[in-house]
Amino acid sequence: MAQLGDWMETIPFPVLVTDPSGMIECSNAQFAKRFPSLTDKRNFRDLFNKWEEIGNHLLTVDFQGDLYLLLSHPITSQGKEMILYLVSDGSLVSHLQQKIAELDKLNRELDAIIENSYDAIYITDHNGTTLKTNSAIERITGIPKEYYYGKNTNI
Repeated sequence: MAQLGDWMETIPFPVLVTDPSGMIECSNAQFAKRFPSLTDKRNFRDLFNKWEEIGNHLLTVDFQGDLYLLLSHPITSQGKEMILYLVSDGSLVSHLQQKIAELDKLNRELDAIIENSYDAIYITDHNGTTLKTNSAIERITGIPKEYYYGKNTNI
């Protein structure tokens, strides 16, 4: 464990190692500085108000109102299976999630505007391939709007 601890001290981010059940095995000085109350042998998973998986080996956690991003990776040290967590400020993730939600809302509004237009709307990419049409094109041409999807207007 001493070699692992020495290696962890070379990492300029807070780092924590737990056993597979979440019991804290060791941490580096950066972790102890940011989370002074979390370095004893407790279950790491019980210390956070919120855990959310946002990808493979990627988590967001809430600690005392602050959001953190955790990158987890299974490791083996001296024949013992463990999990290494690299900790980073998660405020940017929260900001990005908020922006994604705003973009989703705007996209739904734009879809509703396009679909409810009386005029036919035909959207293509830079190559002329049809990406979207609205129901008015069916009314005008008599051809289902799905027919146009993926068709190229340059042919």
